[in-house]
Amino acid sequence: AAAEAKVLRYRVNTNEDSKSIVQPMMPLRVNLEQSLQKVPRYIQQVDKAAENKVFLPSVLPTVMCSVKENFADCSNRGITDLSQINVSITIIGLDLSYNRLTSIPELAFVKFTRLEWLNLRQNNLYSLHNDSFYNLTSLKIL
Repeated sequence: AAAEAKVLRYRVNTNEDSKSIVQPMMPLRVNLEQSLQKVPRYIQQVDKAAENKVFLPSVLPTVMCSVKENFADCSNRGITDLSQINVSITIIGLDLSYNRLTSIPELAFVKFTRLEWLNLRQNNLYSLHNDSFYNLTSLKIL
């Protein structure tokens, strides 16, 4: 029987004294599993029965919007649900244009009491609840 060759990989690190230290590297599979342990649980799920493939959960990720002064630009971010946005409730302008919103649920903007400007242009809206815009008493432009 042929002997199985074992390939060892090494990493060279430099310590505080600028001396090189050679350390054996762990196998790639171990590195991947250790790396995945550092990823928050809501982002990743490892299914070992499915060949260690990584699956994204059904929880919608939060979308980063750019905020300048009191205006939040969440346009063109692929947003499908308003729960994906995470902006201050004190903003006066919110741009949600060019996303993939299909509905605006009841009380969607109820906490945005200072909102004066809301842009929903170029979404696929087909459903609005009667109270979608409830409590938007400062809203001037929709």
